[in-house]
Amino acid sequence: MKTSPFLACALLAAILPVLPCAAANPPVVFWAADNLAPGDVALLYGGGLAAVKEVRVWRVADDLKAATPLVAPPSAFRPAAVQATDASLKFRLPPALTPGVFAAQPEGGAVTVLNRPQLWFFQPETLRPGLVENEAAPGDAVQVIGKDFLLPGDLGRPVIELRAAAGGAPQRITPDGPEKFSLRATLPKSLAPGKYELRVSNGYGGAAGWSEPFPVTIKVPDVWPSKVYNVKDFGALGDDTSDDTYAVRAALAEAEKNGGGVVFFPWGIYRLTDWICIPRRTILRGENRDASILKWPVDEPLTEADITPAAIYGDTSYGVEDLSLIARKVRTIFYDLSSADRVVNELKPRVNPAGSRDVFFRRVAFHHWLLCSHPYRNAELWSTVYKSPGENFANKYGSIRNFEVSDCLFQGGNQQFSNIRNARLLRNSFSNGMGYAWTCLGGGASHVVAEGNDLRGSSSWGYGLIGMNRIYSARNICHNFVQGEREAMTLDISALTATPAGPVPKGAHPIVGRNMAWFGPPAGVKGKQLTLSGIKAAPNEFAGKTAMILDGPGAGQFREIVQNTPTEFTLERPWDVPPTAQSIIGLWDLSRYMIVYRCEGYDTSAFSQLYGSYYEFIVDRCTVDRNQGIWGQSGWFVQLRDNVVRYGQSYHSRIGIPGTNRERNAPFGFNGLVDGNLRITKAGSAQYGLPGGKAIFVKDVVGRTVPGVRGCIIRGNQLAYNQRIVLSPDENPARKPGRNDFLRMVDAVIDRNTIRRATVGINVGPCTAGVLLSDNRFEDVTTPLLVAPGVLNLGSPQSPTQSPVNP
Repeated sequence: MKTSPFLACALLAAILPVLPCAAANPPVVFWAADNLAPGDVALLYGGGLAAVKEVRVWRVADDLKAATPLVAPPSAFRPAAVQATDASLKFRLPPALTPGVFAAQPEGGAVTVLNRPQLWFFQPETLRPGLVENEAAPGDAVQVIGKDFLLPGDLGRPVIELRAAAGGAPQRITPDGPEKFSLRATLPKSLAPGKYELRVSNGYGGAAGWSEPFPVTIKVPDVWPSKVYNVKDFGALGDDTSDDTYAVRAALAEAEKNGGGVVFFPWGIYRLTDWICIPRRTILRGENRDASILKWPVDEPLTEADITPAAIYGDTSYGVEDLSLIARKVRTIFYDLSSADRVVNELKPRVNPAGSRDVFFRRVAFHHWLLCSHPYRNAELWSTVYKSPGENFANKYGSIRNFEVSDCLFQGGNQQFSNIRNARLLRNSFSNGMGYAWTCLGGGASHVVAEGNDLRGSSSWGYGLIGMNRIYSARNICHNFVQGEREAMTLDISALTATPAGPVPKGAHPIVGRNMAWFGPPAGVKGKQLTLSGIKAAPNEFAGKTAMILDGPGAGQFREIVQNTPTEFTLERPWDVPPTAQSIIGLWDLSRYMIVYRCEGYDTSAFSQLYGSYYEFIVDRCTVDRNQGIWGQSGWFVQLRDNVVRYGQSYHSRIGIPGTNRERNAPFGFNGLVDGNLRITKAGSAQYGLPGGKAIFVKDVVGRTVPGVRGCIIRGNQLAYNQRIVLSPDENPARKPGRNDFLRMVDAVIDRNTIRRATVGINVGPCTAGVLLSDNRFEDVTTPLLVAPGVLNLGSPQSPTQSPVNP
């Protein structure tokens, strides 16, 4: 006897009374593709979309002063829904539309507004003491980061609106030199401190085109003591001969007694023979960057014991301005005291495991000479030091909040900016010709602008101790003709070990030795409450982390966790599409919201490589030459748009897609997502008792394969000379049975790309579903399309379906 759908829902409710039934839900949209032009293919993500046959679409009027009702006019277009599933659908925006903000209404569902701005964070252009994320002072020049401030073709007339949270008339500000993802403006000096709501319009869409209100705070910054302590008044000579260590320490001690101040170095070369420590609320300042020099001994080290941990330490809140720092026989020139890893015994009581805040480096030159001169004369020491060539700055296990590094020069050592929050890395030059060269721009970075930097070496946003969140990387240039993996703008998943390798150093940051990740179906869902079973959570252990629906109903949504008991988790807000017993939930520190805009990369093995997974990762208008491509393993709502990528070259082995050349690499450059085997952490999890070095593959801990890619957009890119677009190209079940024969990638749009001078244009493997091609162009391409069955082609040149093997 067949059971009716109504009775099936009733039986399920009797078993799991708080889990919703997935049947017959009205259409709901929680994510939509952005920055759309007429003729583009739009992607909507949500629930209840399988039965939708068409979408009403119209352009919203632009009058900002008039409220425009979002009701479909009789003239609305009705494009057909394509590849509709319960979770997603696609449709082509009618080419007859004019650019602007559009309304889209799936039949039976609510209206979704396309192309209206979304706000991610807000920051003063010059950071000040006492301010944190989304805070600024009256009269500050500020930068707003988000999406769709300008539309395709850089169309738009952005306006910023600021309204007191308590009410009153809004103040409108016209930004200076608006860009697609960034607005710069000066706040009125008359703003009263307090809570405000910030909104942005790109000039289109009338009242419907304004962003959602974004909360910001206007406050008066802290003021540090300004008394100046001239080191020459304490006996320093600055003659490049005398030992000025005692005099400099004396000046720092006086500033500390005063509760802070400015320790000033007139022009000269100040010799030091031991470490110094900058006390709280104190600035080390010179006459200018190249005229005032602090120099430690640079003679040849004879043994490893000659190399000390650090030259300068910083205690919680401090600054360095207009100075050069030269050191050789140290592992790190400057070490922040939020971490105890390389701290001399005298300073261990000052270690602040809660993290530093208000740390500013402006116009500082770091010259790390550890491997200069003739180190090969001592072959044994050279071999040891070469593997770890030292750092200019590090806070290995610490964290810093409100952190600025601007107009600085870093030479000779590596850089490790770890777990930085509310940070700005601006107009710096990073290089290291002395050994393995890399700069960690922010493992665990949150609310960070990195703009206008020149990087000569490998660079990475990864291996943080916490997940990255809200990153804007713009106009950075990476030159990677160096040793190592030669990656640029790479994102890496967490490498924090699940359990300490040894005793945790006293004063170490609390996140050391703990890595949390859990996956499984929900036991109950009711409003903001999520019930789980089979989890070993301590009370509030996951507070501040995220819960994400990885598969099944509601897939593609996440919520921050406010608090938790061992089994009950309170979320920031209810789900738009609630999960059911068929869903898979993941708990961990989800990396999310990153923009890589107008950056350049040369001689890279990978540009903006996405190792692991990321939510809302955008690479837009970048230029990359002599490279292996722009690619990643997995992620949700990854977008590669309007990039110029040329001259495909492979480098050393085991980077990216395996292939047939002598290095066992793919003999072409690849742009897209290549794996989709969902992994969350590289170093195990305390929830599963996995040791350090053991990656978590979600399919191994939930007993079910889970797609690692949802909602990928590859649009408007210009690829040339051995570059191609790829989605899981090497996953051929017939060739590797039992390991790769599962669905890895769901819902992708590949449209309006141009590919020239290549053996293959677009390569899509069989472990994919819901892939749509549209209006791609090929010139001198041997095989334009090498795609699996089921890939839908709207407007691209047709070619016979072939197995996705490497040519």
